[in-house]
Amino acid sequence: MSGMDELFDLIAEALPETKGQIRLDNVRYSRKENRAYFSLESRILIGERGFLKVKEILRREFPQMKCSLRITSPDLKEEFLREPDRYALPLNQYLLRQFPSVRSWEFDMRWVSENGRLYLEVPDAFALRYLREQGAEEKLREAVKGVFLADENVTLRVSGDADKRLREIAGERERQEALQKRRMEENEARGVTFVPAKKKTDRRIKGRKIGEDPRPIGELDAETGSAVVHGVVLNIERRDVSNGETALFTFDLTDYTGTLCCKVFTRYREKVFGEEPEPVSKVPLTEQEQKNVDEMFKRFQPGQALLLRGDIKYDDFARDRVMMVRDAAEDTWPERMDNAAEKRIELHMHTNMSNMDGITAPEKLIARAAKWGHTAVAVTDHGVLQAFPEAFGAAKKYGIKLIPGMEGYMTFDDDIVQDPGGRSLTDPIVVLDFETTGLNVRKARIIEIGAVRIRDGVVEDRLNLFVDPGMDVPQKVTEITHISTQMLRGSPSAKEALPRLMAFIGDCPVAAHNAAFDCGILSFELKRLGQSWNGPRIDTLSMARRIYPELKSYRLGSLCKHLHVSLKGAHRAVNDAEATAKCLSRMLAEAAKKGCETLDDLNRLTDAPTLGTSFHVVLLARDREGLENLNRLVSESHLNYFHRKPLIPRSVLQKHRGGLLVGSACAAGELYDAILRGAGDDQLKKIARFYDYLEIQPLGNNAFLVDEGQAENEDELRDNNRRIVALGKELGLPVCATGDVHF
Repeated sequence: MSGMDELFDLIAEALPETKGQIRLDNVRYSRKENRAYFSLESRILIGERGFLKVKEILRREFPQMKCSLRITSPDLKEEFLREPDRYALPLNQYLLRQFPSVRSWEFDMRWVSENGRLYLEVPDAFALRYLREQGAEEKLREAVKGVFLADENVTLRVSGDADKRLREIAGERERQEALQKRRMEENEARGVTFVPAKKKTDRRIKGRKIGEDPRPIGELDAETGSAVVHGVVLNIERRDVSNGETALFTFDLTDYTGTLCCKVFTRYREKVFGEEPEPVSKVPLTEQEQKNVDEMFKRFQPGQALLLRGDIKYDDFARDRVMMVRDAAEDTWPERMDNAAEKRIELHMHTNMSNMDGITAPEKLIARAAKWGHTAVAVTDHGVLQAFPEAFGAAKKYGIKLIPGMEGYMTFDDDIVQDPGGRSLTDPIVVLDFETTGLNVRKARIIEIGAVRIRDGVVEDRLNLFVDPGMDVPQKVTEITHISTQMLRGSPSAKEALPRLMAFIGDCPVAAHNAAFDCGILSFELKRLGQSWNGPRIDTLSMARRIYPELKSYRLGSLCKHLHVSLKGAHRAVNDAEATAKCLSRMLAEAAKKGCETLDDLNRLTDAPTLGTSFHVVLLARDREGLENLNRLVSESHLNYFHRKPLIPRSVLQKHRGGLLVGSACAAGELYDAILRGAGDDQLKKIARFYDYLEIQPLGNNAFLVDEGQAENEDELRDNNRRIVALGKELGLPVCATGDVHF
């Protein structure tokens, strides 16, 4: 390497945001160590990923010597001391490297400047004590000095918002209690009730009688100390310890607010007052001594409800909180009953044969449905029919009709172009890429726009804009894109930036790699401004699947490698957009060789099914023909279309649809996914017409969608269900309330 300018060019190529922002402080070489010490100064923050990237460049460019690196940001010192939390990313990353256990509450930490002093606020007293015992204050002082050249003491303290959080927790508990009460009222209105547990009797297994009320397992932590819990055993293991003197029972107990690992130690020979029992190594166990422990072990079997008292502590062996059980007693668990006058028939149910989706055996599920007075029940495991032998046997045993079914993964040839409009392949096309605050098109906000206009395969113009999202950029997004909240200061808002983008697009078709995401982001951002866009959309991901079916991966990086397209500075909008544009140009040339002249022709590139986006679909057999077709579809999906999971192309499903009822499935289904993405009524009708019946999602099973950000609240989920009901009425399709039932 001829000079530092070339080094800075390489750094700017790998980290575009550093261009013109880094300067050399000094370089020192130790002949004895054969090590060069590089000290750089940066006008912007360089996070951990950026630091490692610079270090990697140094090692690559100076392979003959060892390299040490220091990057400081003294220009940011005053701003850091005024608003430390805005510049704390490298300090937090340093803290996580030093103390990995901090990761569980890293987002609850906050840097504060107060009365000329620097504080790091942590969420609770346990975190404060732990970090102080580890000497974190001195290490953070050194880190602040190393990054900002600020010789400031760092003081740890519990967040001043602790009382606020306690109030929020109390409020959340009240909300959950009100929600539970409302659901119980709804259940009673539908005739679903719970049989209360029988009054506790003295059914002691070990220790003393337990008189205290149990605590929810979900509220316990390693600092709880002594506690009483009530729950059901999930699994249990047994082994001998202490040279065979003691048996250890280890089991998981759940009360459905949480699950707790429990340990019970019991001696084969109990101590007698004033005497030490004979060791097993000298006097073998008697048959009765062995039998006593065997009988105790049988009382801890899976499915048994227990009342336990013991100490909650952190266990170094299990690396988790564990209850060391002192007292244990058998107990009962409330049993759910269905007292509705008109019984339900469940059409969407998973057994333990369903991969990572169910834990209950088919016979137990069918026995429960029969006990509740249901006349029929469906079994719909994911992608397989392995539960059928046991399920048919259980249905005969308990006098209930079995509806054989399956929840499959339906895929179909996504159209390469939406609304093509007969345009020529040589007309101008705008290739888009957005960097965003997240991956949920409903919630994410644009932070960078990259757009490239091509005409007949040649780049005509580019547009690159930072966009202020009106919120902090999540740390993980910064690590991937190297775009921080600080970098977006002063950038135009979406209200200012989007008109420039739409003017750049004009009436051109828009292309993107996974256009559903980028066009979805654009649609929701425009919707917030009271605008809309409905131009032609080209999906280069679907196009690559059609033209290059032999590829194992269709990520942009993999496609660029296959087409020998340079992709430098990935995860920056304009770089990704330009690489996508070059890939599109080469694929359009391939399509032209195959006779395509217009965008409409691209959708007819091949008749063979391709493995594109998949959605859940429920298939129910109406008769023997349907059962045979289910087996055919399973064979086809596993033998011919397996790609991470057994996929069923829509064309193959249509071919073997005889005797089957096709349902729209859960929130992972095509219809519900379209609703969550904000599809219009016409598009929903087009999707719904493919199905024989539509499914709505019971809030009790799918309220997690709120937590995942796919709905604002349960009211929005109810509105989504109402749209499906209205859609069913309009199209004359039955609507069923089903969804991932595990009794």
